[in-house]
Amino acid sequence: MLPIWPERVTGVVPGQTTLAELEAMAGGPATSITPIGDKRLYVYTFGDAKTKGLYLILLNISKTNSAIDTGIFLVNENNIVEWMQVGDNIKDLWEWWAFGD
Repeated sequence: MLPIWPERVTGVVPGQTTLAELEAMAGGPATSITPIGDKRLYVYTFGDAKTKGLYLILLNISKTNSAIDTGIFLVNENNIVEWMQVGDNIKDLWEWWAFGD
């Protein structure tokens, strides 16, 4: 099982990590790439969801937890990550529920 997305990019070090290393850690292409002068803003959108339920003939109970976050990386003209910001809402997705996890 792969670690959740924010954990996969913890090795990114602004000023040192290359674009190729970022893409390898992220596990796929960016959701969007926006040019900003000579630099590019790489945006990764990631999320997870969990649904649990109890379904009986006359009673149905279910709950869905979902979380979506964004990772933003500013890459310079030399393909080096200069700045990054990664959301961490997804870590709180797996909360307790009366019917178990």
